[in-house]
Amino acid sequence: MAVLGAVVLVLIWLPPVLEQLRAGQAGNLSHLFSVATGQLPPPADWAQSHSLRESLGAVLRMLPVTITGQDHLPSSVVDLSDQPLPLVRLLASALLLTVAVVVAVLGFRLRRWFVAVTALGTLVCAVTAVVLETQTAGPLLQYAITWAVALPVPTLMVVTGLLPHRTTESRAVAAIGTFAAIVTCALFAVVATIGAPSTANTQPITLLAELKQAQLKEPIELTAAPSVWPVRAAIVNLADKEGYRVLAAGEPPQFPRRLWGDGTGSEVIALPTTGPESAPPTGARLVAQTATYSLWLVDSVNARPAVP
Repeated sequence: MAVLGAVVLVLIWLPPVLEQLRAGQAGNLSHLFSVATGQLPPPADWAQSHSLRESLGAVLRMLPVTITGQDHLPSSVVDLSDQPLPLVRLLASALLLTVAVVVAVLGFRLRRWFVAVTALGTLVCAVTAVVLETQTAGPLLQYAITWAVALPVPTLMVVTGLLPHRTTESRAVAAIGTFAAIVTCALFAVVATIGAPSTANTQPITLLAELKQAQLKEPIELTAAPSVWPVRAAIVNLADKEGYRVLAAGEPPQFPRRLWGDGTGSEVIALPTTGPESAPPTGARLVAQTATYSLWLVDSVNARPAVP
């Protein structure tokens, strides 16, 4: 198991390490280090921290997703610090954290150290998550706190460790558990396969392909409406892998400096196709569109004439 764990660890870290070696100081790991050490400060108009109430509400909104399901927010870039915490999520979070407390206490009393420490770890990580969010600069975006979903999972996985040894060591119980695990994995695979075509978002790929066909003057400097930020991120990163110069307009700290625009290229904005953010700037020309998103050329000086 130790060898398998070491192999998995190497495979997980190999892609970012190779990317860092290829890009040098402009690599993603260097960028993350610069952000973490304050060398790349956040924009001045961002909130530099958040209150305990805002941070607690954001974490508790994501923590119980394993039993409540996802939110029905308009997008994954909604600032959770501005959103009220639904009562059902508050109660579900309280239930999961109570389970962690009970499992930790019983684990210590029964000398099931692995179970106890795992449950205690859930509680420590939950407190740490709230404290970290108070120090987060900028909006508390839903997609950036998705990791909080995993906090109660380890406790739920080890709770059966509190059963008597004669039960956990029973061959019948082991057989039933193995069968249940196989059925659960099979059901998960079926559900994931069925849901994949409708949930996979390939629209950034289509938008990038149509943007390249427009043959605009490079580099392309891409900005976006607030709700379309993830689409801009996807297009910029996809284009970077293909060697096509699409940069993020401005100096957004989420991107490494080599992907920042300097105002010399074709200005393009990404918008949703419906809703209050869908209206393009005056004089803009449509260059790419999918069912949900559209790209508009704002700087028409650098554009090729539209095909009649």
